[in-house]
Amino acid sequence: MSDAATFIKTRIRSDLTAAMKARRTAETSLLRAILAALDNAEAISVGTAHDRYQVRAFGDPSVEAPRRVLSEVDIRNVLLRETAVREAAAREFEKLGRLDEAERLQNEVPLIARYIAHP
Repeated sequence: MSDAATFIKTRIRSDLTAAMKARRTAETSLLRAILAALDNAEAISVGTAHDRYQVRAFGDPSVEAPRRVLSEVDIRNVLLRETAVREAAAREFEKLGRLDEAERLQNEVPLIARYIAHP
């Protein structure tokens, strides 16, 4: 994991702990989603390797998959994509008259923005 990825994930995890202690459920959910998006971005495609799947014992290091190292630009792109998805979904909810859902998603955008490094 790069220094940028380590720093941002540590910061998000710290904020997640604080949000959980304060019982801010919406923020907790969002921070978990951001961590999942970053973890997914680190995943390396296995291609057809799943066809050769074998059951291994728990803790067997041979089943550990390598992870992509995210640069600061990669992290920024993941967070911008998460922001864009929420903005688009909020617009759709507004069109459908679901203003409560639209507002919830719009409120998530500034929370994500605090983790976006400005070049």
